[in-house]
Amino acid sequence: NIQKNHLSAFINHKNTCVLQFSKAFKEKLAKLRYHGYIPCSACVRFIVAWKNESHEEELPIVLADMCLKKQV
Repeated sequence: NIQKNHLSAFINHKNTCVLQFSKAFKEKLAKLRYHGYIPCSACVRFIVAWKNESHEEELPIVLADMCLKKQV
């Protein structure tokens, strides 16, 4: 499911957030919506591990493909 700020999936009988959109992507998506485009589907393409030099913990970065369609 494509939400305003994230993608979610139905996992273990509940709707679960799979990824949170970045600030830059939310701004880009808002511009596309302003021009009449709406998200219609999305899928995860890659998950990469990212490690900040100041933290020991690795974070998963989800790279997804999103399809949009023009509203009529």
